[in-house]
Amino acid sequence: MKFSIRGVGIAAMAVLSAGLVTCGRDPTPTPLPTATPTIALATPTPTATSRSAATPTPTPRPATTPTAIATPTPTPTASPTPTLAGPTPTPTATLMPTPTRVPMLALIQADFDTTLFSEVAANADAQGPYLYAGKNLFGDSRRALIRFDIQNRLPPGAQVQSVRLSIRLSTSPSSQNEVSFSLNRVVTPWGEGTSNSGGGEYGAAATAGDPTWTHNNYGSSQWTTPGGDYVNAPSATMVLGIDGSIIWESTPQLLADVNRWISDPSSSHGWIIVGGEA
Repeated sequence: MKFSIRGVGIAAMAVLSAGLVTCGRDPTPTPLPTATPTIALATPTPTATSRSAATPTPTPRPATTPTAIATPTPTPTASPTPTLAGPTPTPTATLMPTPTRVPMLALIQADFDTTLFSEVAANADAQGPYLYAGKNLFGDSRRALIRFDIQNRLPPGAQVQSVRLSIRLSTSPSSQNEVSFSLNRVVTPWGEGTSNSGGGEYGAAATAGDPTWTHNNYGSSQWTTPGGDYVNAPSATMVLGIDGSIIWESTPQLLADVNRWISDPSSSHGWIIVGGEA
């Protein structure tokens, strides 16, 4: 992807990437084994019970009168009660490790990008090699749309702590005056068609689905305001004076935009680059 602006704008061959810095997710904790309490029982030692039977001494009796001898009744022996060996063990709690954040850096290139041309409302450049923003030498305005598939490029549970957007330029303004360019959050959905200018500065005839200066979806629906629907307050601003990379450093609002898109993917419509139109 190239980024190009003429006259009061910036003309550039650009590679667009968004750095989402210091993201992290919780690792799955590993449970520790739980100790199983053991109770030992003492084996009772059986006690022998003795029983004696006295042998009667014979006594002379008259032969005609027999004497009966009584049979002794056995006495029951009580069984010993089993006892526990030692105190009852106290259960031990299982300790779980504290989750930690894993720092990481995610670089995400734009999935969709195109240019809006003010002078030819029916032109687009969705598949072209350049993006344009600012004004050309004839005072015609261009605005660049960029969008990122953030939801599918970050690990689940990632917490974004900073955001940085960079574009590599091939040509800067012909004027040496510094020009301010802002990133503004887009609030209306847009897509891409098949238009391709091949590098021309005026775009090509729009095809179905292309965004143009008047349409967010050519042949289907229009912007509420020509030139794109976006939040007036910029999420970030930078000043360009010479050739080089455009870098929008992390700001609270850039971070808020990205976190909004993560929590509500239906609102993820990217940013529009606006500048040098005064």
